[in-house]
Amino acid sequence: MPSVAVEPPTQVQRGVILYPPLVVSSPNGQYTFFQAVLVDSHGRIVDPDLLQGTLSVCPQVLDTSSHSSRGPKDFAVFPDLFISRSGTYTIRVNAYQMDYQSTPPTTYHGATVATREIRVRSSAVAEGRPSNSEARIMDRLSQAGFPIP
Repeated sequence: MPSVAVEPPTQVQRGVILYPPLVVSSPNGQYTFFQAVLVDSHGRIVDPDLLQGTLSVCPQVLDTSSHSSRGPKDFAVFPDLFISRSGTYTIRVNAYQMDYQSTPPTTYHGATVATREIRVRSSAVAEGRPSNSEARIMDRLSQAGFPIP
């Protein structure tokens, strides 16, 4: 099951790239790609043009065995997302799997995970800061070549 490893900030300025970036993790090899969509406070997907940046990401493996007994995990980094309209939203990430046994191979929805609420304002807000554990994850991902801003 995927999970949010790094949450975007709870408040952002409209049109400014989210920092810390959204990072999703999952068991190694479970999902083929992740797709981000913006959801309003009523749970409805909003106009696709409101969430911009890299919206679809293929996960990459990061060996976590030195830090836990669970072995390698896949991570997907959404490095440049921004929201272009003020309001309160969450980002829902849909995880997709490939069925290579079918002819032709098909893609199916495997799971969904969502961020906490993000308030988007037209005025400037304080810069977002990752928690200590999120900063450690971002540092390890950056050292492994993931696109961390």
